[in-house]
Amino acid sequence: MSIHMVAVASALALFASSALAAERVGRTVEAQETVSGEGAVGKRVIARADPIYRDERLRSNVTGLGQFELGDGSKLVLGRNASLIVDRYVAGGGGKAKNVTLRLVSGSVRFLSGASDKKAYRINTPQGTIGVRGTAFDLTVRNGKTYLLLLPRNSR
Repeated sequence: MSIHMVAVASALALFASSALAAERVGRTVEAQETVSGEGAVGKRVIARADPIYRDERLRSNVTGLGQFELGDGSKLVLGRNASLIVDRYVAGGGGKAKNVTLRLVSGSVRFLSGASDKKAYRINTPQGTIGVRGTAFDLTVRNGKTYLLLLPRNSR
């Protein structure tokens, strides 16, 4: 076996082991235009039905939109030109999460809480942390400011 083949085999094994080590926390419901991820599985373009992982940065370009569902049924809609990091997802029993921490770096996201205890959710922004209490809201980080719009319960 040549050195080149050994190097290729080693690289493939390393990629496969990092993909297996990544903790899957949800799935992509829809991805329009360009939505990408960067984390334990490397950089990738995200498509419908793709998994999302803990510690992954989800990004949309200026025309991209992404819809995601976490393991506890929480829903995220990533707006155009946005960047969000799935910082933490600690699974509990019965399809619920013990701790979910997301970080909105820039752009907009719509969040709808899932089946977990409402104290389990935290969304960090450059200006502070939002505790979720069983509701739906839009959150935008733009020009050094954070904007929050609480949505009616029937908007779910």
